Amino acid sequence: MRLLSVLAFLLAAFGLASVANAQLTFQLRTGDPATNVQSMPIDSNNCAASGPRAMYVGGSITNSGATTVNNIAATMSGVTGNFALGQATTQSVGSIGARQSTGVYWHVDYGCSVTSVTSTIGITSSAAAVSRAIGLSTKSSISANAGGNVLSSALGPGAVVGQTIYFDASYDFGGSSVGDEFILQPSGSQAFDAVCFRLAGTEIRASNIAPIVVGTTNRIYFRQTQTQSGNGYFATVRYYFEYQCAGATTTARPYATMTSGNSLKYTGNYDGSGRRQQHFGLQRRAAAIPERSHSLEADLHLHQPRQYDRRHRLLKRRRSDLGLRANANSVGADALVNRVRIRPKGAMGANSSFTLLFGYIVN
Repeated sequence: MRLLSVLAFLLAAFGLASVANAQLTFQLRTGDPATNVQSMPIDSNNCAASGPRAMYVGGSITNSGATTVNNIAATMSGVTGNFALGQATTQSVGSIGARQSTGVYWHVDYGCSVTSVTSTIGITSSAAAVSRAIGLSTKSSISANAGGNVLSSALGPGAVVGQTIYFDASYDFGGSSVGDEFILQPSGSQAFDAVCFRLAGTEIRASNIAPIVVGTTNRIYFRQTQTQSGNGYFATVRYYFEYQCAGATTTARPYATMTSGNSLKYTGNYDGSGRRQQHFGLQRRAAAIPERSHSLEADLHLHQPRQYDRRHRLLKRRRSDLGLRANANSVGADALVNRVRIRPKGAMGANSSFTLLFGYIVN
């Protein structure tokens, strides 16, 4: 009898430990986690030429156990019909420590039909596999300032394969009531290269909207908890992207949606002359050493002169890393020249060459 009691205790303890150590969960954080449905806007007047036609779908994977879970992979399936994935179906997540979480996202393109599909997000790992059904639903919508105009966007430094770079976008909303929904997105263009720039996480950096709390991570869907009337409500999100491909460039077009009652609105300045967009990319320029020398001057031509100040700051940081000295001057409406004087530690032979690598950003 005593032996049976001991065995029962050990089995119970083992069972509890298994659950505690192996429990992974997924929560939708780009759409409504209560219904597990994400609404996607299509312009009611001219879907083919106006409005966003892509949206990130994803959320948070949490390890509620007492030990690290390894070999985690997340797969999104069932994205068919009016919907298509803009990146790989399966993403490697790696490991998640005890009681920790991480974000995972998929760039989903969609057509102009008002329709729905049920997809599945499955998580495999060294622990038990888990899955969750996620509904994707395109809805007729209108462009409106209350839908969250994009005030500004900025790209952080760095563009080296394997590095995580960040992109900040600020949104402006009108008044809202209890139950209204907000979705914040880094890009609504199907042309965005989600393969080479993989969204890895999000963080709320600033906000005066009640449910959008500063410091919130891996969540870009929010439901209003109180009435906030009038105007002047804002939120700033930092999106973290993993740079996957050498020399890749792409353009992000951030936007937001706001649901008020049964009406879905999206960013009023998504299209037209007031639209905001952010370019990710690199510029390479090979330069030859004309003779045996301890210095060289090379001209780097950068377009979009309105971003001169921001580029020059980034160039200056890069110079400080490499020990370069440079001057920059505008040379007309279509280009900038940044003259860089390189002073290597030792002499370089005639006809040798090297590559200058600079990151640049353009709004």
